[in-house]
Amino acid sequence: MVAHPPQYLSSLSCELRIIKAKNIEFNKSTSNGGFFVRYYLSTCNNKRIELNTKEISPSSGNLIWNESFSLECLGSEDSISNLKQQNVVFELRWRRTTPSCLGKKCKSQLLGKAEISWEKCP
Repeated sequence: MVAHPPQYLSSLSCELRIIKAKNIEFNKSTSNGGFFVRYYLSTCNNKRIELNTKEISPSSGNLIWNESFSLECLGSEDSISNLKQQNVVFELRWRRTTPSCLGKKCKSQLLGKAEISWEKCP
């Protein structure tokens, strides 16, 4: 029987808030749809989780979500160190809301993108 050294556990906690989008130009085509933020979280094995905020329609030129989520990860020191080197990717997206999509959600369009390193999260 071979004895393995104990693995030391490490953790990462983070709360992200998606509050609002600024400096967005609205036009006739974007008024007939909904805006949402799609964000991607890295996992192990170079995979990622995709999450979406609720879709909102612009009211008086504002896009306000005021949504937040918490993330807590527990793993080996190596896995947490690897996760901290990854980025969280945020995309502002727009989706048409018309019956032309045959009862299904229409494909969304990317309007803007940002990345934040886990290391830069407070």
